[in-house]
Amino acid sequence: MTDYICHKLELAGGSRSILEGGAISAIHGYSEGNARKIDNLMTDALTIGAQQEQHCINAEIIMAAANNQALA
Repeated sequence: MTDYICHKLELAGGSRSILEGGAISAIHGYSEGNARKIDNLMTDALTIGAQQEQHCINAEIIMAAANNQALA
């Protein structure tokens, strides 16, 4: 799953360094390895991170994105 996320980030022109260690665990816990859930979660997390002017995506941002997904 980590390789998948990093690959998608690289395709988008990003770097693995924007993800903090706890973020990967949070993504795994929410997505259960489902690629569609990972993609949707990361889209929301990156949007939230940009809105908050964060340089890294942490577990807190992932949880906020997961909450958005649950409400959708």
